[in-house]
Amino acid sequence: MKSNFLTWIAVVVLAFFATVTLRAAGPIPTLPETGVNIARAAGGWLNVEATGNRLVVRLFDAAKNPAPVDGLYASARVVYPAREDRRVILNPDGDTLVSPASIKPPLVFRIHFTLFVTGNGEAESFVVRYPKA
Repeated sequence: MKSNFLTWIAVVVLAFFATVTLRAAGPIPTLPETGVNIARAAGGWLNVEATGNRLVVRLFDAAKNPAPVDGLYASARVVYPAREDRRVILNPDGDTLVSPASIKPPLVFRIHFTLFVTGNGEAESFVVRYPKA
């Protein structure tokens, strides 16, 4: 009888400490559910979203935490199914890269996207179908 009681107390104490540890760790980072998430070859993620009439790109590290866009810019060619292509440059705006207001609805297109680092000759290229099929 005494051993069952001690076992029950041990389980309750372990459960309490496990709960406290999980709460202290905070929420598990996740990628945005809107837009299109793209894995980068060097690690990390991009989130491309058409918001209103602009393209907005957010960067995330390998752990899915927001990453800074310092020294980055991008160019994109937006290919519509039945209209002329649009070419835009995305520049830093806070923690995002943002295009000028030139994307027109319907927001169904393919984006040929190139990410550049200022002062570096290498670039990353992506092709994104928006919205993701």
